[in-house]
Amino acid sequence: MGDAELATAELDRAAEAYRRAQFEVGLPEVWRLQAAAARVRGEVAESLRLLRQAAELAAKQGSAESLADVERDLGAALEAVGDHPAARVARQRALTLYQRLGARKAAREIASLIAEGS
Repeated sequence: MGDAELATAELDRAAEAYRRAQFEVGLPEVWRLQAAAARVRGEVAESLRLLRQAAELAAKQGSAESLADVERDLGAALEAVGDHPAARVARQRALTLYQRLGARKAAREIASLIAEGS
């Protein structure tokens, strides 16, 4: 079993534990990490689906930090598939959230990526 497969198995167990405990707060982070594993495996569509699902739940929960991280990763995934306009929009949403949270380093990193894509 490779690293991506092991990570996927562990994350599947984590997601199931959150569901059984009816504790959905951790699901956006689990889905974000599952999306990263899916990208490593070359499953781009699954990665994008998981990131969008994570963004929807994080927004519903009002979890700005989780949502910022998801939007950051969504921007990277969209950039990787060549959807530059959508990547820019996702990164802009992440930047806004990071700025609101006072996460200056993360905001600078995202701002740099946005500037590079201009």
